[in-house]
Amino acid sequence: MTVQQRVAFLNNKTRTISTFFPKTSYSIKFEVNSKIIEDVIGDMFWHPEGDVEEDDNDQDAELITKRNALKLFVKANDADPDAPYKIEIKNVLCLDLATAHTSIGLSFRQTARIIA
Repeated sequence: MTVQQRVAFLNNKTRTISTFFPKTSYSIKFEVNSKIIEDVIGDMFWHPEGDVEEDDNDQDAELITKRNALKLFVKANDADPDAPYKIEIKNVLCLDLATAHTSIGLSFRQTARIIA
């Protein structure tokens, strides 16, 4: 094949890698009931006795990831205690990959190692 024939052949292909990875970035936004965030995520995922993690020297204790994880959720209206939380997923492709991997039985740790 000549160079012009190869270029013409490749220009006609639509199933290239760029078709599977979108060029534009977009995000998904959710509004979640405050009870779900506070009760399910805030209380059920963390036990009160597990909120403190001791370092190697047993000198200082600090809150583990609960406070950092709850930073991801932003109240829509701080004045209203029952206002929903707003969540924005900025990397939709990563979310899709994580969902696909965990849905076939991989653990969260395995999924994180595959995607990272």
